[in-house]
Amino acid sequence: SAGISYEEYAQKNLFDVIGIKDVAWEKDPLGKVWGGFGLQLTARDLARFGLLYLNDGTWSDKEVVPDSWIEGSHSNQVETPFEGTFYSFQWWNSKNRNTTLYYGQGYGGQGLLLLPDYNMMVIVFQKHRVTSEASAQQWSQFIAEVFDPIFNSLDKK
Repeated sequence: SAGISYEEYAQKNLFDVIGIKDVAWEKDPLGKVWGGFGLQLTARDLARFGLLYLNDGTWSDKEVVPDSWIEGSHSNQVETPFEGTFYSFQWWNSKNRNTTLYYGQGYGGQGLLLLPDYNMMVIVFQKHRVTSEASAQQWSQFIAEVFDPIFNSLDKK
């Protein structure tokens, strides 16, 4: 809406609604938030964001994000060079485990991985400042060594 910054809009219509009070967001040289990156959240607040997505954009019976946007977030919009992985609305997604799986990956090793069919989220907080290639490799290592055993244990239940 005119006259309000992206940061103010997000605070009023998203963060305040789901209980996120302490937000750090990187700004451009003119002092405006970048918007598409640079958001820093605690693990607890990242979990709130994940819960909002697992609940199809609804928080306390209020639609905060349209369910069509949530659906689009884990649809195969853009092909990537990684087999079985696509990108859409700032989320990486894959259906190569016979279930919907999508995740956000932040600079420095943070991640929010969602499996709506299992009503499950995995939050990852690592600290590393490496190249994009090394970050992708570390994320793949996390998937193989940590997430895969968790996911595989679900299939046995």
